[in-house]
Amino acid sequence: MSEINSYIEEIKNYSDRHTELKKSHHFVFNMPISINNIKPKPNQNDEIVLIMGMNPGETDQSWNYFPEKLESSIKDLFRKLRTSKEIKNKVAEMVNKNEKLTGYPVEASSNFKFWDDDDINNWKNKKKEAPDSSHDNWSGTIKAICETGCKKNNLSIIQTEYFFWSTPDIDEFENRFGYNWKKNPHEEFCLSINRKLIDYYNTKIIIYFGIGDAERIKKTFNLEEVETYEVPELKSNKKILAKLYFLKTMNKKNIPFLISTHPSNYMSKKEMECIRLLFDYICENDGVAMPKHLYDECKDAINSNYEGR
Repeated sequence: MSEINSYIEEIKNYSDRHTELKKSHHFVFNMPISINNIKPKPNQNDEIVLIMGMNPGETDQSWNYFPEKLESSIKDLFRKLRTSKEIKNKVAEMVNKNEKLTGYPVEASSNFKFWDDDDINNWKNKKKEAPDSSHDNWSGTIKAICETGCKKNNLSIIQTEYFFWSTPDIDEFENRFGYNWKKNPHEEFCLSINRKLIDYYNTKIIIYFGIGDAERIKKTFNLEEVETYEVPELKSNKKILAKLYFLKTMNKKNIPFLISTHPSNYMSKKEMECIRLLFDYICENDGVAMPKHLYDECKDAINSNYEGR
């Protein structure tokens, strides 16, 4: 078994031991993101960009996919339910009753991505569904920021999550698991596996989407703060676009760790362009932070380019 596969097994085994996590439809870890519709297959020590979300999103539609190893009798039961939301609620009910549910949460990793499963027996009504719009929007944002720089610098894009298991949104976190986002008891486990992932590759840069978590991530990963970058247009409720830190490593060069506003937080085209420029500069300058004065010049140029549009 490869090291990466052993990490995936650790997550599966951990989910089995902490059964409330089975209320999630899926977990995400080490999931490659396609560039030019080509799915990368990076090996150990290959150069990558690591995208880290807060935790995987999930729509009711996701629940129309059933784990391959789920007992056939339970699959038949779920097929009789009218909606995917009813399936989600039924799973939660069965977990609360300690009933057996083999295969939840579903895996989304380098080995398996459920949206790509063509086996109609694993889908409600035996009809495969296309990925939902939130899935496409997330991938599209990542590509808009990283794709050009990755192609130029021969980097693969890998996605992981700060908390591996899915929820519809952070507001539903406590309702699902019984503890809130900031005080969940699984933070240390996720940190340990993500550190292994970072070390497994030659990680050139990490981008975390969720500026509101900046202080927490700084403390959790023991980051060194470098620079703060403002949004291109200041707003009363939104002034900081991104913060750059360095993750200290034992045997390698310190890794740039860019914490950015989350795409769901109404990220404008100007803001996305600013993040892309920060990313490109770091990649093309061997991990060096973009100086504040240079960023301000780029920010002003972006504002001018969008005038009148």
